[in-house]
Amino acid sequence: MKKIILCFVIMLLFSPVFVRAENYDDYVKEGNLAFHEGRIDDAIKSYSKALGIEPKREGKIYNLRGILYRQQQKIDLSIKDFNKAIELDPANQTYLLNRGETYGMMGSFEKAVKDFSGVIKMNPASEDGYTGRGKAMLFMGRYAEAIKDLTRSIEINPKSAAAFKFRSIAYEKSGKKSKAREDMEKAKNLWVEVKGPHGN
Repeated sequence: MKKIILCFVIMLLFSPVFVRAENYDDYVKEGNLAFHEGRIDDAIKSYSKALGIEPKREGKIYNLRGILYRQQQKIDLSIKDFNKAIELDPANQTYLLNRGETYGMMGSFEKAVKDFSGVIKMNPASEDGYTGRGKAMLFMGRYAEAIKDLTRSIEINPKSAAAFKFRSIAYEKSGKKSKAREDMEKAKNLWVEVKGPHGN
């Protein structure tokens, strides 16, 4: 009888109800669910556990955790994760794009330009690459270069409200008031088109 009870207890302990598998894939799934549900701290914890098990398996999880750190304004940790993601997968333009955007948030515009240029080199049709670099050029006061990049972005995607908005600012800074007004009007119209008349 004791043997039967012991076997029953062991079966219960090792059943899926009682055992939570602790491996890389499970923690990644857990992190992804938390990410999509907006539970940032939980997602970071799960991704960190996964990376603690297999720190060199893939760049994707470092990239996701970097995005979450950026949302928490933990910029140094965000950059560190994007660096690791790029180290593991240097041909992934998304990782480079994310790092470039984060450098821009830091005000490190030269570094941002370098990353966005790398994105464009990998993908000459990258709308985000041209918009990002154009925006960085704008904040550096290099208005002609900003206009050139933002114009290329608009050529790739004529419905890019962001590119029209930042090109409008670059035109304004360059003293081209008429073109600035035209671009800002286009940006507003495109924003309404995408979001609806009430921003919904």
